[in-house]
Amino acid sequence: MRRTAGPDGWAAREPGQGLTAAAISFVVRAVGRLVVLPIAYFVMTPKAKAKNRTSESDVQADALTVPAKSPIDSAVANSDTPKRDLFGAEVASAPYQVFARRYRSRSFEEVVGQDAIANTLRNAISLGRTAHAYLFCGTRGVGKTSMARIFARALNAVDSLTQQAAIGDSIMRGQDLDVVEIDGASNRGVDDARDLIAGAGMAPARSPYKIYIIDEVHMLTQPAFNALLKTMEEPPAHVKFILCTTEPHKVPATIQSRCQRFDFRSIPTVAIAAHLRSVLTSEKLTADEAVILQVARLANGSMRDGLSLLDRLVSAASGHVSVALARDVLGLPDEELLEALLSAIADGDPGRGLATAATLLDQGMSCDHALDTIASRLRDALLLRVCGPQSELVDLPAETRSRMAVHAGKFDPPALVHLIALCDASVRNIRGSAVPRALFDAVIARLCMSEHFTSGAALLASEGAASDSKKKIIEIPRPAAAAPILPAAKPIAAPQFVSASKAFTPPTPLSTITPSQQPKPQDDVTSKSVTPRTDPNLDAVRRHPLVREAAEILDAAISRVSPRTVASTNTAAGSTAPINGTL
Repeated sequence: MRRTAGPDGWAAREPGQGLTAAAISFVVRAVGRLVVLPIAYFVMTPKAKAKNRTSESDVQADALTVPAKSPIDSAVANSDTPKRDLFGAEVASAPYQVFARRYRSRSFEEVVGQDAIANTLRNAISLGRTAHAYLFCGTRGVGKTSMARIFARALNAVDSLTQQAAIGDSIMRGQDLDVVEIDGASNRGVDDARDLIAGAGMAPARSPYKIYIIDEVHMLTQPAFNALLKTMEEPPAHVKFILCTTEPHKVPATIQSRCQRFDFRSIPTVAIAAHLRSVLTSEKLTADEAVILQVARLANGSMRDGLSLLDRLVSAASGHVSVALARDVLGLPDEELLEALLSAIADGDPGRGLATAATLLDQGMSCDHALDTIASRLRDALLLRVCGPQSELVDLPAETRSRMAVHAGKFDPPALVHLIALCDASVRNIRGSAVPRALFDAVIARLCMSEHFTSGAALLASEGAASDSKKKIIEIPRPAAAAPILPAAKPIAAPQFVSASKAFTPPTPLSTITPSQQPKPQDDVTSKSVTPRTDPNLDAVRRHPLVREAAEILDAAISRVSPRTVASTNTAAGSTAPINGTL
């Protein structure tokens, strides 16, 4: 017995214990089950046998004993026999794999709804223009991680490698040594970022590049992002980063600027339905067309959600997925009840509408889910009413489409818009209310009596307009603007200007100007200027720089005032001074 150092201190270990564990692990992997052996079947060394012999009879027995086939050999030889669990039930050779993993895209052509991104990455590889960092953004289940693996396989599983197929399979499983997948939610600290940076400096084991796929990268902390800045800006030549996130606004701009960003679109409902049909064909199963379209709508643009819902239905079905089975498994409403509720809303019958809505709730639907479903049906009616019965915007079977077109003809498009907005606003109130059922019934009654509410609002609006029309508008006549009269000028002391060479003779004071030289009254003092005087003394004053600047400021101030305002202001003030003119 030897003592070895472990993570928890020194521990006792028998000789060959590690090899024994490795052999057991190999047998379990090869056979598929663990065989419990009794002590007599263990192969003992000669020294151990000699020690355990107690009599000559044991020696003779050992000499005459023919080695029997061990249970391990028997288990390996009978590995083709069906395997059974502890209860005797037959166990499949391989564990069941869900649709979302079994039918995951394995090439650029198989990625649904992301043709532009697939073509761009394919061309970048063929032209040798691949960047060192990429950022894949989009909602869940649109192909971000699948595209990252496909892109990594195209870069690393090249034709020159002898293990091309093995490398490609390991990359698609997420188990390759040179393609490291990191979960950003659980490895989000700065220490994890330092480990990544340290590993990036090591050369790849067998592939051209060492690729890091960081999923949910927005979960990294700010120090971790800061630690990655330098490495992501100037990484080694053999390193490439592929970052995937559902919330790109949480990724710092400094990280986004170092990456080529690709925004993955939500997958259209028609594309999801087509892929679901192909999956059912591969599984040799059938389903009603209404079920496929309903599952595609419930997927809400996510292929993974659609495959998970289909997996639930297939598990509950016995070969064919019917509408009734889908309604029971997924908790979908009855289409007949929804059509009856739309008919009650169109007819304005609140009693029938409340009774039908109560039946919907009795089937297990919540109040907010029921209103969401009603709003979705009103949206279908709006599209059929506006775009026509054959519109591709409506994902409904042919029979349901024709019935919905009949109900849509009973509504006006503005009324349908109002009803959809009312359902949306009510859902938010119901989710935070202590009495959701009361609000739900009030909303159903409001939907059925929408015409009465509309007519009442129109009546109030018409009464308000009539009362406004009865009001008499009394206009107060404006007094005529009096012609401005120049007042008698007050004597102004003439300034004295002294020059270094000679004295300057001041002009004649304004008080000496006779009334005959005053301008005549004008009808509009702002449209015509006062006739300039021809006195040479005034011309000298006008040419002075200070006087000229004051006149320009006064003219600019008067030009910003309307003539009517100037006239009314002068009339109210009783001033007879001129408003505009030239000195």
